[in-house]
Amino acid sequence: MKFKTSLLTDGTFCVLFIFLIALPVIADEVNEERIPLLNPFSEAEYLYHSGDIDKAQLFYQDYLGGKPSRDRGNMALYRLGAIHEQNRSFATALRYYKMLLRRSPNLLLTHETKLGQAKCLFELEQYDEAEKLFKEIAYSHPDANKKWEARINLGRLGQKRLDYKNAIEKLKTIYSKSEAKDARNQAKDLIDRIISKSLTKVELIGLSKKYSSGYPADQILLRLISIYREERDTERFQKAIL
Repeated sequence: MKFKTSLLTDGTFCVLFIFLIALPVIADEVNEERIPLLNPFSEAEYLYHSGDIDKAQLFYQDYLGGKPSRDRGNMALYRLGAIHEQNRSFATALRYYKMLLRRSPNLLLTHETKLGQAKCLFELEQYDEAEKLFKEIAYSHPDANKKWEARINLGRLGQKRLDYKNAIEKLKTIYSKSEAKDARNQAKDLIDRIISKSLTKVELIGLSKKYSSGYPADQILLRLISIYREERDTERFQKAIL
């Protein structure tokens, strides 16, 4: 009898132990099926910051279809613009950004909206309008990193317009003066790409005279050496490497 009682006690203990181990797993499974927040804006923000932008978009639209508060309504419009920009629906993103700017949002949101607007205009090849906004942002944005981002895009505008000398000059200024490592790296990558992919031999020779030392003198020289080698121009090749 004692032996049976012992087995029963041990069995009960084992079942209880297994249940306690499984409890966190059960809790996780319950948490996976979370209940959406009652406020559409709060749910949209949760989804947006969780990376589920497609669902977030629906909740932002639902929120705007009701009676949105001024500040949250402005943020919902900005988020919708950013979502469409991220999805490369630049014309739709522009419409949301323009709607938001007509509502005169706070200063910081105005700056962010204009930056998004400028990037969309750039992608839509509306370069003159994009340039005006990038210049404004480069001068007035309170975030130094965003100022450098705008200046990099001004350099990219020169590249798109095939004005490579102007593009290199703007990007070299960023490379020389920016304290932001990411901005410096982006500027250098763009300059290197222009030198290696876009410039003719004549343009490279002209730039080699302008940039006789420092960056990007070595990159220009290496590209010229490569061209002379391809052309089998032994004389100029030897002059370049000496």
